[in-house]
Amino acid sequence: MGQPDTASAATSSHPARSSRRGLRLFLLLIVPLFGLALGALLFFDGGRYVSTDNAYVKTHKIA
Repeated sequence: MGQPDTASAATSSHPARSSRRGLRLFLLLIVPLFGLALGALLFFDGGRYVSTDNAYVKTHKIA
């Protein structure tokens, strides 16, 4: 009565441990790699172009 059942406690925590390991792998490896890939895409693709809505050019208006 005074001793806890260690066999049932060990088997019940094992499935949760493997799911935590997969979640940890996902959060520590996949998410930062995705962020780096997205940042590199934005840096290399979007850094070459400049856009504006109200550019002033010293020319005559056509329309």
